Amino acid sequence: MSRRPGRQWVACFSTQDNTKGSTYVRKCWIVWGPGAHLASRI
Repeated sequence: MSRRPGRQWVACFSTQDNTKGSTYVRKCWIVWGPGAHLASRI
């Protein structure tokens, strides 16, 4: 996977939703630019 500045990234992670017991949900968001590599480390 290449990491070029300005490239669009979609960062995802799974987290436990306490309001639904032990159900795990995936949260995703799109990041751009030099900071994208930071979000992808989650």
